[in-house]
Amino acid sequence: QYMANVAMKVNLKGAGINHTTQGVANWMGDTLVLGADVTHPGSSALAGSPSITAMVGSMEASGGRFTGNMQMQQAKTEINFDVQTLVLPLLRRWCQLHNKWPSNVLYYRDGVSISQYDDIVQKELPGIRKAFTELAKQAKRSVPDFKLTAVIVTKRHSTRFFPTKEQDAMASNQNTRPGTLVDGVVTHPYYTDFYLQSHNAIKGTARPAHYFVLRNEMAITTEELEDLTHQLCHTYVRATLGVSYASPAYYADRLCERGRCYLRPFYN
Repeated sequence: QYMANVAMKVNLKGAGINHTTQGVANWMGDTLVLGADVTHPGSSALAGSPSITAMVGSMEASGGRFTGNMQMQQAKTEINFDVQTLVLPLLRRWCQLHNKWPSNVLYYRDGVSISQYDDIVQKELPGIRKAFTELAKQAKRSVPDFKLTAVIVTKRHSTRFFPTKEQDAMASNQNTRPGTLVDGVVTHPYYTDFYLQSHNAIKGTARPAHYFVLRNEMAITTEELEDLTHQLCHTYVRATLGVSYASPAYYADRLCERGRCYLRPFYN
């Protein structure tokens, strides 16, 4: 396992593609997949230390290569008020690599509470559209039409699932098996959301990720979105197994951690 991890990292440094999943290219060929997260200074940070917001974007159809950028913003502010600035270079790079504009944008947003969903719709999603408008203006062409789908990814919740039959449980720890999906009964009665356990919990009780669909202009069915999200959990470039939530949000979280390293003198 150690050698596999080293080999994957070396391959990435050489701009290689470690792995992909069957069918993911059918969606990502004309779709820009974005992931976003925000990290905040802790209680021990110096007064006035900023929060860090990160955005990552897919660069090719296999889901094996993402790039990203980050910036500082007002401390303890979860909503990103400058999405346009973060998305613009990702969109420009995607267009250069594909020699076309994306027809769809799939946006995975991590770290948002239910009370902030409306702020995401009102303040962050328009920023993605402004990035298209700005790049079209720079290219001196009309703004291309595209469809935007936004999904909130929640990791911190108290919902857990247990197998009802012994043969459905993992022998090592009695957890539900990777790929366990729940999209009814305990989900929202009016909106589209689902729980997906995409990983194999090594220790303790497996905690599924909760996905809540804020907007679905792509008109992707719930089953298709669930399948695509599960596939993205298996394209994380540094793991040989599925990770616990969608890789775009995972990359954004890791990029936030990198930003915290840059501000370590202030955060510690």
